[in-house]
Amino acid sequence: MRRVWRGIVSTEDVVQHGLEDLARVTANRAKDGTLKVDGEVYTFMFDQARWVYEVTDSAGALVVTFNTKRITVARRYLREYLAS
Repeated sequence: MRRVWRGIVSTEDVVQHGLEDLARVTANRAKDGTLKVDGEVYTFMFDQARWVYEVTDSAGALVVTFNTKRITVARRYLREYLAS
């Protein structure tokens, strides 16, 4: 709930609600996808309830979960994860 004092909304509330709105919009735009690494196909599925990407291998087994709302970032994280 936003606090209003004489018609002015507090800065903290604007920042907090603005960030929440931005996160919600970004999550709604999240797309599923795939990535092929060394002959293995990985599938990225965005979980709207948890706002994370779940990555599965070609057999359908869960490999890893990434806390991001952007598939490009999730793909980069998977490359780094597999390299380590």
